[in-house]
Amino acid sequence: TCGILHLILQCLPSSTLQDSLTRLGVGTKSDIETWLTGEKLGSSGTIDLLDWNSLINDRTKISNLLVVPNVESGHLEPLLDKFTEEEDKQMKRMLQRMDVLAKHAVENGVRLMVDAEQTYFQPAISRRTLEMQRRFNQEMPVIFNTYQCYLKDAYDNVTVDVELSRREGCYFGAKLVRGAYMYQERSRAAEIGYEDPINPDYEATNRMYHKCLEYVLEEIEHNRNANGFFTNQSFMEESHC
Repeated sequence: TCGILHLILQCLPSSTLQDSLTRLGVGTKSDIETWLTGEKLGSSGTIDLLDWNSLINDRTKISNLLVVPNVESGHLEPLLDKFTEEEDKQMKRMLQRMDVLAKHAVENGVRLMVDAEQTYFQPAISRRTLEMQRRFNQEMPVIFNTYQCYLKDAYDNVTVDVELSRREGCYFGAKLVRGAYMYQERSRAAEIGYEDPINPDYEATNRMYHKCLEYVLEEIEHNRNANGFFTNQSFMEESHC
């Protein structure tokens, strides 16, 4: 965990980053320069290729935003090149509905809690939730992400997201649960042949749950003493056994 947080706190001059990425063959120099333009940056000045406003813009195609480097050609290519026009519209409508819900929650002073799913879906869910937090958690914690503590990487996920919210200057909202998809996760891991993402037993899950809980409580106490210098947090507990 210390190693992950150490990496998060590192900063590189844009010129150094561009040179390094070019040498690695991640993209052409012109491609990389477009990644570092102002419209691709978060409020902290960090790179963000998937800005929430761009995602919900009717004039922007989702498939144009989701691109990955082709190692052989050195150019960026669509990640979802099979995305049909109708699928692109469906994705856009889903994101716009999320935007409507978030705005309604802000206007009515209520919280919007985004549930967690299986690990093979969760990265996309968390990415969208963090974007919503950056947009809507400016005055108070409205958007809450869910962290399943039966996962081996739960603590890393919580600490990294707290640091990201600190950098972006928004409130961090978390719902801590134990988890609900143990059998599906283990079955898929065994079938495909990757490491089981679930803690080995209930006791290990409890330890992870309390480790995450204690970290968030310590952050809340620390922020209270820091007179608002650090990003504030809010959380709730649930038990999924």
